[in-house]
Formats: sequence, C-alpha cells, structure tokens
Amino acid sequence: MVSAGVGTALARGVCGRGGESPRAAAPVSSADGTGLLRTPTGGRLGLCPGVRRGPSQPQTCPDWAPRAALGPRTDPAAAALRGGSLNVSVGEDLSFWAMRSEPLEKPSGWREGRAALGQTLVLLGSQDMANTFYFLLPLVLPIRKDHKVMVTNLRFGTIPVRLFQPKTASPSLRRGIIFYHGGGSVMGSLDSYHNLCNFLARETNSVLMAVGYHKYPDYLYPITFRDCLNASIHFLKSLKFYGVDPSRVVFCGDSSGGTIVANMTQTLIGRPDLPWIQAQILIYPYVQFINLQLSSFQQSKNIPLLTRNLMLMIMCKYLAIDLSWKDALLTGACIPVDVWEKYRKWLSSDNLPERFRKKDKQQPEFPAPFNEAAYLETKHIFDIENFPLLADDNIFAQIPEAFIVTCEWAILRDDGLLYIKRLEDQGVPVTWHHVEDGFHGCINFFDKKIFSFPCSWNIMNAVVSYIKDI
Repeated sequence: MVSAGVGTALARGVCGRGGESPRAAAPVSSADGTGLLRTPTGGRLGLCPGVRRGPSQPQTCPDWAPRAALGPRTDPAAAALRGGSLNVSVGEDLSFWAMRSEPLEKPSGWREGRAALGQTLVLLGSQDMANTFYFLLPLVLPIRKDHKVMVTNLRFGTIPVRLFQPKTASPSLRRGIIFYHGGGSVMGSLDSYHNLCNFLARETNSVLMAVGYHKYPDYLYPITFRDCLNASIHFLKSLKFYGVDPSRVVFCGDSSGGTIVANMTQTLIGRPDLPWIQAQILIYPYVQFINLQLSSFQQSKNIPLLTRNLMLMIMCKYLAIDLSWKDALLTGACIPVDVWEKYRKWLSSDNLPERFRKKDKQQPEFPAPFNEAAYLETKHIFDIENFPLLADDNIFAQIPEAFIVTCEWAILRDDGLLYIKRLEDQGVPVTWHHVEDGFHGCINFFDKKIFSFPCSWNIMNAVVSYIKDI
C-alpha cells in the first residue's frame, strides 16, 4: 500500500502484501415544460427505431433489443416505459418520483440472483456459460445472515437500495459508505454483493448504503449514472436520519462501480447543499473506453473473469453499440485525429510507469486511420458522464483523496494507473494498492471458502484498513 507521493510510488511499483445518449434514447423537450428528460421507447426502451447499426447492416431491431422495463406494475418508471416514455429528473432528489424510503419484500436470496444472472448470460450470447453459472451460483453466492448487522431494503423513488447498519450502540454518528457494485451495468446485484457490503459495514463500524441501479437489458446508458446520482443525493441529504456523520462519507465501488465512484465525486463537486465527500475508493475501475491498446489490454485479454471479448460485449450492450464495430473500437479507427490529440496526454501508454509498458516493438498503429461511420455510431464513448478520465484538470483539482486498487492480471489495470497519474498531476492525495497476484473480479470471492483467493482478502483487508482511518 502506498500513501501520498503517488509519482514516487508508481515509479517504485510498490505492491500490497499478503454528452450524448445512444441515438435511440435521444432527449427531447418535455411537453409539460418541466425540463425533464423524456425518452421515446416505442415499447422497447428506445431501441426501435434508431438502433445503432453495424457498417453493413440495415436499420432493424436486433434480437437482443431490450424489452420494456420489467418490475412491479406499481413502479411509476416501469409504467411510464410501458406507456412509451420515461421522465428522469437528473441530479435532483427525485421529488417528482415521490421520493420515499419504504421497506421492500424480503430478498429472495440466491435463487433469484441465479436466475437473473443466468438470463443475462444467455442474453450476452453464451448458453454454456449460463448453464455453468446456474450450477455454481448456489455454491458461491449464498446470502449469509449476520446477527451483528441490521439489513434494510429501501426504495428511493424507483431505485432499490440496501442499508447495512451495525447493531452495536454508537456514542456518536457513524462513518457513511455509499457502495456501487460492479458488473458493467449488465451483471451484478444487491444480492450478489450482499456479503461484501455486510463485511465492510461490520468491520469498519460504518453505515453502508448499496445502490441497486437499473441495468441492461431493461435499461440502457445513461440510466446507471442517473440512478446512482439520484440515490446518492437523497442519501446525502438524509445522513443524520440514518445515523451518519456528514463529515465522514466515503464513496466505494469495484469495476464499473469504481467508475461510478469517480463519476459521482466529479459530478457533486461544489454542491453547497451536500456534504463534502471525504474519500473515494476505486477497485480496478474502468475510466475510459478509447485506448484499448494499453499494455494490460494485451497482457490480460484472455484472463478471467473479465476477458477482452467479454468486456467489449458488455460495454457495447449497455452503450447500444453494435458489436460489428468491435474492430474499430479496438484499433481506434473511431477516434477523430483532433480528439486523439486532445486526449492522448491522458490516454497514452507513455503515462504508465516504465515497468507496466508494452515490451512489444511491433505495436500496431494507434489510432488506426479514421473511419467517420464508426465514429458516428460510437461517439458516446467520449462522454465524460460515463468515462471520468476525460474530465478537465479543473475538475480533478477539486475532487477528494482517493484509494485506488489495481491488479496485475486485470485487463483494466492500466485504467487505474492512468487515473492515478491524473490525480497526481493535480495534487490530489492518493493511496495506491497494487496486487501482484490479483485479477479482475477477485474480491467477489473473498468469503467463498474453497473458492476464495489470497488476493481477495488482500484487497478487502486493505480497503477496511483505509476506511477505518477516515
């Protein structure tokens, strides 16, 4: 683990021990003049017509086009979707959604999670993988009851959240953690991260709120960002009600959840009606989707749990990018010359410490010759709302201190390193924890007994230690 002096830390390579929405969801002015986003859906959440097309495909509705939102008929968002539109209040406290904290039904446990993940894997196009997970999930993802932590299921507007509160009496307000789970807005759930969140709340003696944001296939970009933003704002405005000290709030997340952490801290800068976020914890996050030729993308492209093909599939599904543009994304053919010139100072592998750079001298040209059609179908990869590495320097200079975990055998390792470099350049204090035997998704196995790995506990113990010092 490394504190402060990030440049020195990266040079040493110290390790720990042990924008625009998809075209189909283009915003238009609301008829009632409220300024709320209204998204035409045509019964399929905005993918028909206007779905993004491949280079040689007609404009048709693909088989994987999301259905209208599932969920209880009483859910106003689901009802709006069935009716052909969805109103979203961005960055507010969801008052028009009749914001409330009401108990939900008791979680159904691993059975529901097993079915949901199996369905997702089928939609991703891997029936064999789906069948494997149907068999394994009961073994590795049971929800364990903990008599030391009180768990409450709530709903903020239409957004499900889960609250973890230590049962022991506290003489003062507790530290608060807002946790965003990973899964690329395609996989992951409150159930699959239940044990991890319970562990963090118990071991750090903190009140933890986990956000159960909506995901593919029923919702597309940028619903994850807006769900997390609205749920976070509501919680931050109600901290004392939940027994949380406003001066000790931390954002935490893994993988795409780490991306959400970065997005939330950047978005909420300068809000006078909200408390200052004390720290941000990013566990092997992705922070850009432009340079897919970084060293870790080559080194770990076939290493589970996140291979390059799976990563591309997940990102394209959520962003509604046709997979036929895969090669353009990999080679950078979708990047205009002027855009690359603007961002290369932050995205180039030259920003990585020497020991993390590619040794191959026969590197392909990057970016490849510009393909305008590819750019038009993929240009929302340049949206700062979803890719926080692209934010301006004046934003980075204002964000709170960070704890960043990178894993040697994770495809997103270099994303974390690039984010550290940007924070370092703006003088933001950073603690870097690099795990030499770590791989993407390893923390999900921390309590799985025979399925656990030393690197899983390495990361969890490091995160707990960092939070306890806040």
